[in-house]
Amino acid sequence: MAEKATIKMERQQTASRKEVAAWLSGLAKAVAAGGSGEVEIAGTTVSFDITDEVLLEVEVGADGDELQLEIELKWSTAPASAEAPGPSAAPRAAAGRRAPAR
Repeated sequence: MAEKATIKMERQQTASRKEVAAWLSGLAKAVAAGGSGEVEIAGTTVSFDITDEVLLEVEVGADGDELQLEIELKWSTAPASAEAPGPSAAPRAAAGRRAPAR
């Protein structure tokens, strides 16, 4: 059995709103297309396969005059026959926080 690789890369930098939009747009196109995608993180291009079902987690927080928005995408890399049923991907508010009214 092949050993699974574990990798974690993080990037933090100041960028213009247009630069952030371009990076997010590239990621969105890769996710929409499915199959495989790639993003540049810390000067390195990271390639990955994207499944049809993706867990989306969004967190928004405010602290004084700072606002933080975290977007996390998660999916299994296990073969379809080995995937265990996971929690529902339905949107939910974090404990102790209220979801915005629509």
